[in-house]
Amino acid sequence: MGRIWLIFSTIRGASAKFRSWRDSTASAQLDAVARPIATNFVLAARTTYDPVRGVSRGCSLTRKANGPGTAKTKSLAIGKSRTLELWQSADYRLRELFEAADVMSEGATRSEPDGATYYGSTSVLLHFSSHGGAVPKERAREIAQLIASDPHARIRAIRIACLEAQIRSGAPIGRVRAELFVRRDARGIRVDVDVEARVFKNGERPRTPRKVEPRSPKRPSRAS
Repeated sequence: MGRIWLIFSTIRGASAKFRSWRDSTASAQLDAVARPIATNFVLAARTTYDPVRGVSRGCSLTRKANGPGTAKTKSLAIGKSRTLELWQSADYRLRELFEAADVMSEGATRSEPDGATYYGSTSVLLHFSSHGGAVPKERAREIAQLIASDPHARIRAIRIACLEAQIRSGAPIGRVRAELFVRRDARGIRVDVDVEARVFKNGERPRTPRKVEPRSPKRPSRAS
């Protein structure tokens, strides 16, 4: 039994000496080869994750995360709801409002390189019921939103502005560029329309776009 223990001790001592010699030889080789070629890079440097040989000089096992840390994900909801507000306007009532409105315009015709052009602005005032109109004052905000978004109301206001532009220019006008704004006034709801249109004077007529008929495809000729 003592002889076996002696053999085991001899083998363990030789193994320890071999590991020590191996580590010292590898460290000497790395010191001879590892030459810094930059401030943050070393050629043939020892790995930072080797638990036996340890950590090489100038390296650290801990790294700072550049981005945000981990976070727990939330489960998706089974369903979601959204509330929508729908409006329905009566064109007959809108016509009554605009027929009873007060209209005021200003503008003039200017000479431009492309020809005479009219620049003007028209204000259409829809009076409150307290001022002799048909717009309830308590619903002024809702009716102003309706007129600003309803295409029928916008077209009626632009038609009034186009008629005023043609009367003030004293000649036929061409295509109209209009910009519309809806505002609340102390007396009612005011619709302002800025107008820009080409004016045709001295018998000049607007050019009508020429219709281009599509050409029929040619049939391939048959070889005789």
